Amino acid sequence: MKMLLTLTAALSVVLPAGAGMAISYSGNYPLTVTDSMRNNGTDCLTLTDNGSAGAKHSGQAEMSGTQFYGKQDGTFQVIGQFVIVTIDVEGYDSLVFFAPAGRGTIGTGDLDEVYLDSLDAGKVAFGTKDGC
Repeated sequence: MKMLLTLTAALSVVLPAGAGMAISYSGNYPLTVTDSMRNNGTDCLTLTDNGSAGAKHSGQAEMSGTQFYGKQDGTFQVIGQFVIVTIDVEGYDSLVFFAPAGRGTIGTGDLDEVYLDSLDAGKVAFGTKDGC
């Protein structure tokens, strides 16, 4: 019993919680918008988490489905406990998604369609990572 307690104590020092588990937001996420005037539906959002957009967890974002104007590119950043994704709709406006995020997962948040002013808003639910 003493040996087991000693081994457990030693492992807790050597392997702190979360050791070896790199947090990343890279992957594709089903994105479902509701309560919007013109953007309700589901699409696929792909994030590449490589720090290239300023924050530790940031990078390229891409909408690859047909629900929101076809394939469109943008960027994302995790700031504090939130993810902000901006998709630039070529020649039109931007879709901004804002949701709580932590430990590589993204929750339910909001959509704002912006072109000089807010054109539309709604709720957005991020599905399971690598779900589309």
